[in-house]
Amino acid sequence: MSRLTVVTDYYPYLTETFISRQINYLQPIVISKRIDNHIFSKFHPNYKPEYIALEKGEPSFQKKVLDFLNLLQWKFLNKPVFYWNKDLKKNLCRNLKRINPDVLLAHYGTTGINCMETCKTLKIPLAVHFNGVDASSLLDNPYYSQDLKKLFQNAEKLIVVNSVMKKEFLRLGCAQEKIEIIPYGIPLQEFPYLKRNFNGTFEFIAVGRLVPKKSPVSLVKAFEICALANPNVKLTIIGGGILEEELRSYVGKSIYKEKIDILGAQPLEVIKSELAKAHTFLQHSVTPKNKDKEGWPLAIAEACASGLPVISTNHTGIKDQIIHGKTGFLVDEYDYKSMGKFMIEISSSFEKAMEMGQRSMENIHLNGNFTTQIQALEEVLSKIAKN
Repeated sequence: MSRLTVVTDYYPYLTETFISRQINYLQPIVISKRIDNHIFSKFHPNYKPEYIALEKGEPSFQKKVLDFLNLLQWKFLNKPVFYWNKDLKKNLCRNLKRINPDVLLAHYGTTGINCMETCKTLKIPLAVHFNGVDASSLLDNPYYSQDLKKLFQNAEKLIVVNSVMKKEFLRLGCAQEKIEIIPYGIPLQEFPYLKRNFNGTFEFIAVGRLVPKKSPVSLVKAFEICALANPNVKLTIIGGGILEEELRSYVGKSIYKEKIDILGAQPLEVIKSELAKAHTFLQHSVTPKNKDKEGWPLAIAEACASGLPVISTNHTGIKDQIIHGKTGFLVDEYDYKSMGKFMIEISSSFEKAMEMGQRSMENIHLNGNFTTQIQALEEVLSKIAKN
């Protein structure tokens, strides 16, 4: 495709699975505030793109003081800390002049805001990829909301990953023709359909960070309801995070603790192995106090591809992944009682669970194929490219 540059705010974003997959496929020049090549080498073993860091070396004492002052502004004045200083923007402008890309893809709305004036000055078409927090909790911030409306005017395309994001941007005044819904997708070959066996114990699995928007305790409460009605069930939870201690404490006091395994964070090989033994995937996503919402959960898509039905919540992009009553079940956020009832229903019939799992796989193959989605993104970028 046309010469592409991808810009992110901070290098760990580039290690996000969906971003690293895009980079491996599109092979752009990558610009970030800071870059750790050691981390990148783990994610791009067969491809070494040109990386550009806008900041080099360790932050100076003065820079650390400014960062601290920015954090105070965030806490007391509600002013976001994502704004780039003049030096960063000058470095961005200088590098973009040298690269002269045909199109620029900014990951996250915050990065798009920092790039939009430079792109306008240099007449570089700008596309902005929104991923979750930048289309949910940040919308309540008056500074971000004000600049987002400027971004609606300056960007050529806004890439969102679910229909809820699109509705929200339309409500805020973005032109419909500027918005493209393109889910991340997953490489289907890495998560092939697996035929399950049943040895008398129906196995549930949950995979994901143990953070407020996943509400892991709600998930365990749902399992307790299921286990009361059906003693032949088991729950495996994979993931780490700030709520891990709280979750372990709750499970430790549960009368069903012997049926619940918390494995903590695990490598992909272990996750695949556990998915192969499971019969239904669980995720109780919610909108927490900070309103940080999911985008298009990869763990759910991976479970679907491997042939698992999913019980989850009516939460943003999840509603685009699961067909209620056909590929799984959806309940309202925090409604662990209804979730527990659906868990009872699905665990009472292994055959029905596998039928739903088959439809789950077919649906994600149709709507969540990485190759299809990345080609759609590539086409959008090519259409707005200046050459």
